[in-house]
Amino acid sequence: MRLLAKAEILGLIRYSRAVECQYRVSREVRDGGVNRILLCEHYPVYTLGRRQREVLKCSEAAETVHTERGGLSTFHGPGQLVCYPILNLHQLRRGRYVGGVRWYVQGLEQAVIETCKVFGVVAERCEHVGVWTGGEKICSMGVHIQRGVTTHGLALNCTTDLSWFDAIEPCGISGKRMTSLSKARGRVVRVKEVMGVLVEKLGDVLGLEL
Repeated sequence: MRLLAKAEILGLIRYSRAVECQYRVSREVRDGGVNRILLCEHYPVYTLGRRQREVLKCSEAAETVHTERGGLSTFHGPGQLVCYPILNLHQLRRGRYVGGVRWYVQGLEQAVIETCKVFGVVAERCEHVGVWTGGEKICSMGVHIQRGVTTHGLALNCTTDLSWFDAIEPCGISGKRMTSLSKARGRVVRVKEVMGVLVEKLGDVLGLEL
């Protein structure tokens, strides 16, 4: 049996508003509400994961925020599809085998890989969390799970201005560069084109009825 979930488009919003929305929705899901997939773009912001110990001096044109998610530093901005699945993993366990955080993160990666394939981009996993193509990172990931409910998620570069990443070492990986669907495909691939495909692939991989 597939797990019922609902996709919601939040539009272009500040990161702080997205965090507030995730907290509210995660409480609802924990109390038995419908699982959600929140989709948005952010105004320019650098986010630091739980493993990031030092304070970075990034561009003054973007705010810098500490978060509860895993991982290190990354950038969010216009042209990047940010997806926050708010899912009750306990409910998923009732109908299928779930191997915990690793299973969940690999499911997110697979959904992004399948999404990239639709747009003619061959993507893959590597030893680092996230999704890669041609040796460059196209999608960053960082999740948080509390009492079985997921928050945070993934950020897939579509038409992102990649120069924003020059101010940091994305995800703490030295010598690696970021890319986007548009750059990898050789044509403009906009967020609105990708949203529906990503939601469909998340449903297929994680067993969601959307």
